[in-house]
Amino acid sequence: MGLFFALVICFVLDLSVVRSARILAVFPSLFYSHHLFYRNYIDAFLDEGHEVVLVTPCNTYSKGEIPRNLTLIDVRNVSLNLWTEGSAKIIAESQNNVQMSQGIFELIVQIIGKQLQTDEIKNLIGDKNKTFDLLLTEAFIKTTLIISHYFKIPVLEISSLGQLYGDFENIGAPVQPLLYPRPQRKRIYNLTIIEEISELYKDFQISNLHREKLAGNSNEVLKNTPFGSTPSINILQNNVHMLFLNSHPVWETNRPVPLSVLYAFGVHQKPYTELPQDLLTYLEASVNGVVYVAFGTTANMELYSAKVQVLLNAFSWLPYDLLFKWPEDELPGKPENVKITNWFPQADHLKHPKIKAFITQGGVQSTDEAIQAGVPLIGIPLIWDQWGNAERYVRHGIGVKLEMEHITEEQLIEAVNAVVTDDSYRRNTARLRALLRDAPQRPLERALWWTRYLLRHGGASHLRAPAANMSYAEYFELELCLILFSSRHEDSELAASSRELAYREGRQWKRQREPSRAGRRGLAVRMGASVG
Repeated sequence: MGLFFALVICFVLDLSVVRSARILAVFPSLFYSHHLFYRNYIDAFLDEGHEVVLVTPCNTYSKGEIPRNLTLIDVRNVSLNLWTEGSAKIIAESQNNVQMSQGIFELIVQIIGKQLQTDEIKNLIGDKNKTFDLLLTEAFIKTTLIISHYFKIPVLEISSLGQLYGDFENIGAPVQPLLYPRPQRKRIYNLTIIEEISELYKDFQISNLHREKLAGNSNEVLKNTPFGSTPSINILQNNVHMLFLNSHPVWETNRPVPLSVLYAFGVHQKPYTELPQDLLTYLEASVNGVVYVAFGTTANMELYSAKVQVLLNAFSWLPYDLLFKWPEDELPGKPENVKITNWFPQADHLKHPKIKAFITQGGVQSTDEAIQAGVPLIGIPLIWDQWGNAERYVRHGIGVKLEMEHITEEQLIEAVNAVVTDDSYRRNTARLRALLRDAPQRPLERALWWTRYLLRHGGASHLRAPAANMSYAEYFELELCLILFSSRHEDSELAASSRELAYREGRQWKRQREPSRAGRRGLAVRMGASVG
């Protein structure tokens, strides 16, 4: 009997545990905070004993901290200057989201082309003895899919921003810009018909740019890489087996998705750690409470110097203390109630009861951390998905949205006072937190389970939706519609011809059967004479 139970336990363990796997993770973007999302996920696999090769320009590991089973390929040297100079120019010169998207798409492909030409990547690809079980890539960057072709491995795409252009089209989830708006849109709710048409047109433009600039330019880049003859990006997208999104169904308007999509909102969350003593002392000493201000890790605030002064002027009129995350040691015009520093343990100090509100650019990590802490938000979006996140602050009643371009001192003062003094914002935030947390597994545990599922089964092509990686022409069956339309048109012409022919034949038959008008009159006269 003991042997039987031992065998059962071994069988169960064999089903639930994946033997040491070799994972290749290629995360080429330069959004540092997003790599913290990937870091938590990668660390969990390293802790399980899997081998990971990580290609990144954002090394989040300090010297001596790199685990033995992690091989780090740092491509920062060929990426950073190109990104810093290029992105600053694009943001400064772009007049709207469409222009900014075009510039960013082109720049990203250019940077990845440089990364693929590095000696480290060439050596990785050139080593015929290297094998991997799974490729992890950033969802909106398609160029790196070529690596899956070389190693013949399935791809797990991960989006640290939630859904982006091309993600759901590739995975086969429904795409309907009115019911399921993308977070990259500047406006989502309470639109007039003219505004709705304008937003839909911009959405179409950016979606088309994504196909042209990211996919089209990627095909050109692949011609100059050490991979030799390569399939097109459209074909390579068939290697994508699953998509992980740093979002939640409630936040994403409950879009129906296939099993190959996993919502992994909160994967980057970590247990609470004690605050530094100086920060704790500052918070405890505040009489009216503290408002936290941070605009993320990628925003170049020098581009908004005039508006920063507007913020500082408004801060000086507030009855609260303010903690302002600022990259420099000095901030000209800083009021006495403002304390600046270049780093805060954001997720932890937001949970302190003295924090009354969070003024943020609306990044997904900042949004998540504020919701988990139950802190209401004032969103001042700057780029990309931040606009949609700030729109949803208002939608869920957890904060307000302001526009940096048009912000005034009066608007900011009113917004801060509203979210601090109106308890409904904090109640709504607490309710939303409860909804997002209510799940059978923690987000990281769920993400790990599904990754192990991919490793156990050598991929998950059996989960792919029928619409995965279909063109719009295929998805909407335009060829079939054209055939039916042509057939109906031909039937209509045939029916009309038949009716005309029947009419002519009927007239002829009627003339043959009926006497002429003169004949009918003569017949009537003869009949009358006979009767008389």
